[in-house]
Amino acid sequence: MSNVIKKLELHMNYVILDRQDSIIKKAKQKYKKPTRVDIFAEAFYDPHFFKNSAKFVDYQILKSSISRSIEMNGHVEILFPIFSRKPISPIKNCGYYADLAEIATILRMASLSKILHNTLGKRVIFTVLADGKKYNRACKTPDFIVDEYQKSLQFWIDYLKLDDLVSIVDYERRVLASICEIRLCHLCLVYRILTYI
Repeated sequence: MSNVIKKLELHMNYVILDRQDSIIKKAKQKYKKPTRVDIFAEAFYDPHFFKNSAKFVDYQILKSSISRSIEMNGHVEILFPIFSRKPISPIKNCGYYADLAEIATILRMASLSKILHNTLGKRVIFTVLADGKKYNRACKTPDFIVDEYQKSLQFWIDYLKLDDLVSIVDYERRVLASICEIRLCHLCLVYRILTYI
């Protein structure tokens, strides 16, 4: 198993070098003097990582979002809903822990995160919104299986030392935290208004 992981890590390093060069070249073909944000945005149209970006991602909106994120947070966080749960199927898998396909996906996200960091000069992190809890009411997957699956994904992120590039967050917990944050901001605003009346 350790040999397989080493090969995956070597491949990740190769992808970073290969795709980063290709992305920079494409940006230079498109612009005479591409900015870091131009190169960053170009990465989202690289077919190695994304197949249909041109149809669904507006270039100017993407660049504006990147610039706004840096201005507000000093870094870029990419939210990516994936890794719902492990379907229980003896034909497809043994158990409900992350397998090599998911480990390879994590490494792929880490590759892109590293390329984006290199081109932008700012921290870039992929936050995976693991949405198993969102679907398990329909699929009847017990909560403990979803939790164990998410823990196994986190295990591989920690084992491969990718926690500065990729993080796993439960979708529903993230949404709930965001709602609580918005409500808290709203309550603070109401309090400020009331204190001035």
